[in-house]
Amino acid sequence: MIKKSLLSLISISMLSFSVRASGADYCMGIRGNGDSEPAHWGAMARTVEQLGLPKAMAGGSSATYSMFLLEAIASNPLIKGQSEEIQKERASLMIKSLLGFLTEIRETKSWNDMGLLFQTASNAKVGGVLKKLGTALNIKNWMLAHKVLKQGTELGFIDSHFAAPLFGAIKQRNLKMAKFYVQQMGETLSVLGRFDAARDQNLFFRKGLVNFEKVAVTFGRIAGFYAGQNKNRFVQHYWQQFVNDCADHSVGKTWTELIAKHPYCRTLFHGAFTFHFQSEDKNLHLEEKQPGFAIPVLASNTVLVGTAAQEAMIGLTKYHQQSSKVYGKGFSLSNPEEVKFAYWGPDKALARIQSRIDRTDEKSRRFFPLGPATWKTILKFSPAEPGLAPFTRMNEKMVSVGGWSDLHPVQVLKAYGCSDVVYLTREGGESLFAQGVAKRLMKLERDWDLLDNVTPGKMERNVELNKVGDPSDMTSKWSKLYNLGNPKSSIKRALHGASAVLCTDWNAYPVREKLVELIDTSYRSPFSVPEDSRLALQPRLSSQKAGCTL
Repeated sequence: MIKKSLLSLISISMLSFSVRASGADYCMGIRGNGDSEPAHWGAMARTVEQLGLPKAMAGGSSATYSMFLLEAIASNPLIKGQSEEIQKERASLMIKSLLGFLTEIRETKSWNDMGLLFQTASNAKVGGVLKKLGTALNIKNWMLAHKVLKQGTELGFIDSHFAAPLFGAIKQRNLKMAKFYVQQMGETLSVLGRFDAARDQNLFFRKGLVNFEKVAVTFGRIAGFYAGQNKNRFVQHYWQQFVNDCADHSVGKTWTELIAKHPYCRTLFHGAFTFHFQSEDKNLHLEEKQPGFAIPVLASNTVLVGTAAQEAMIGLTKYHQQSSKVYGKGFSLSNPEEVKFAYWGPDKALARIQSRIDRTDEKSRRFFPLGPATWKTILKFSPAEPGLAPFTRMNEKMVSVGGWSDLHPVQVLKAYGCSDVVYLTREGGESLFAQGVAKRLMKLERDWDLLDNVTPGKMERNVELNKVGDPSDMTSKWSKLYNLGNPKSSIKRALHGASAVLCTDWNAYPVREKLVELIDTSYRSPFSVPEDSRLALQPRLSSQKAGCTL
C-alpha cells in the first residue's frame, strides 16, 4: 500500500524506526468487529487501492484475522518488490478476492469446515445434538449420551474443548453436572452473536463453542494460499494470469462488480484455488510465523495480571464445582487496575511504545507489553472474547480475556512512530458489549440500563446515545474511556489522532444475511479526513464526504 505523493512521512521499521522520504507512508488501525470481520475486506481493499500497503498495522479481536491475511497478501512474490502502482492494484485485487475465496469454499465438497468460520453452519444441528443428549440423560442412558456427544464432536457440530467438561461428567455419571453442562451449551448457542454482558452471568466462565487454536490453523491455510508460495506450476500460472488480466480492471470495482463485467477473473481465481488445495502441504501454512514477515504488526489483547489473574482462575474452579448457571453474577475483581490492555510485538517496538505513550489517556496508561508471538498464539487468544471463550490462562502470571479492550488502536500506532494513521472502523461509538465487559471487570460507573444492547427499544435508544455521548460526564472512568461527548476520552483521542478514518455502517448488514452488501458497502464507505491532516493532500481521500464525526 504505497503511493507517490507530495508527502514525506516517517517510515516505520519494527526494529530500527529510521526516517526516510517516501510515498504516502501510513499505518493502518483496524477495529475488531466479531463475525462481521468481512467488513474489513472492503475497507482494506479501498485503502490499499488508494494509498498502497501500510507501513505497520495494529488491531485486536477479529482484526487479527484481517491483519494476518493482509500480511500474507503483501508477502506474495507477485506483490512484494513490485512497483508502487502494481502493488496497489494487485494487493487490493487479492483482498477483494477474499469474497471469491469464500464462494469457492461454499461450492466445494472438500474442506467444508471452513464454513464454520463465517457462520454458515446451521446452529440447529448443534441444538439437535443437545436435545438428544438431554433425552439420554433424562433416562440415565450414559452409553447413549456418550455416543451422541462423540458423534457431535466428530461431525464438528460441537468443539471437543467445548465438550470436554460434559465428557467428564458423563464418565463420572454425575447427572447434575452433566445436565448443567448441556444447559450451559444451550445457553452458549442462544447468546452466540448476541453478546449480552449485563445478563449473561457466566460470560467469563462458560466453555466456548469455537476452538480458536484450530481456527488459527485454518486461517494459516488461507494465508498460505494468498502468500503464493505454492510451487505447483498450475497454481503459479493461474495466479500470474489472475493479476495480469484482472488487477487493472478491478480498480474502482468491488469483487461482485469485477466478476460481473469480467467473469474470466473468477475462472482464473478458481484455477489458482483448485490447484493450490489439491497440492497443498503443511509447509504452506503460515500460522507458525511471527508477524512482521511482510508488514510490522501490533496485535492487542486483554490480560489480567497479579491478583486478578489468580481470582479469575479460582473463579473458573468454583464455577465447575458449583455447576450454577448464575455463579458469575457475584464475581468481580478486587483490583481493576490489574486489567491491562496488552500488545504483542517485537520487544524493541513495545519498549518504544511504552516509553512514548500518553499516560494521561485512560486507555493508554493500561498499555502492557506481551513481547513477540506467533500468529497462531495471537489468533488463539485475541479473537477469543467473553461470550465466545472463558478466562484462559496464558502462563503462570497472566490470564487472557480476548482482544475487545482496544478497538481503536490509533494511540499505540502513534507512540510506535506512525505520523499518519488510517483507522478503519464503523459508525457510532464503542460497542455497548465492550463497555459492558469493561464495566464488569473494571467497575465502570455507567448504568446497566444505558449499556443494554439486547432489549428492543432500549437497544436502539442506547445506540443513538452512544453516538453522541454524555457531555455532562467528564470525570468518570467510563467517560475517560468511551464517552464521545468527552473530547479527552480515549475513543475521541483516537478519532482525532487519525489522519483519516474510514467508517462503515456494518451493523446495518448482518453478515449471515447480507454478506455481499456488507463487503461492498465497506468498500464504498467514505473517509473522514481532518483539514489539518497531511493525508488531506490526497485528493482521493479529501474529496470524500465525511463518514465519521471526528
